[in-house]
Amino acid sequence: MLGRTARTPLSPVQREARRQADRDRLEDAARALLTSDGWQRWIRVRSKNGLSRYSINNQLLIAIDCWSRGITPT
Repeated sequence: MLGRTARTPLSPVQREARRQADRDRLEDAARALLTSDGWQRWIRVRSKNGLSRYSINNQLLIAIDCWSRGITPT
């Protein structure tokens, strides 16, 4: 069994910065859905990878993260 490395807990400032970054990404993802291309991309992503088991917020975060990394459903 491999040993676990302890994570350094985030400070309140770091935690808030991470939350704000997540909110910003979520807002960008929601804004992208308002465009025809964004909506079509969303439908393709959902149909290919089984995202339906995740909450809508997590689906949007996953989709925008994939899109920002250049990962597209095939």
